[in-house]
Amino acid sequence: MFRTITFLAVAAVLVSICGSYSFGEPANKQPGNIAQVWEYRVIALADLVSVQQALQADQRPQVVQTIEAKFNQLGRDGWEYSGDLPGTAIFKRLKR
Repeated sequence: MFRTITFLAVAAVLVSICGSYSFGEPANKQPGNIAQVWEYRVIALADLVSVQQALQADQRPQVVQTIEAKFNQLGRDGWEYSGDLPGTAIFKRLKR
């Protein structure tokens, strides 16, 4: 239980740090009064890095690098960071 809470705290810090990066501009907004339709993608940080890796100080640079690489790929694919929930990062883009 303690490890899970610690991992979630570390993950929240990493997401907040990575949240300050720009991941590209969203696609052009639709003209007029047409409502925009978004699609969302939720990334579980535990799918990117292990709890043990996140808890080890000597592994933190690798953890950050792994998460940044994933976030940068999502940005290249048109996804924009939108927010987070404990242990996750949420991205959105205009529905294609």
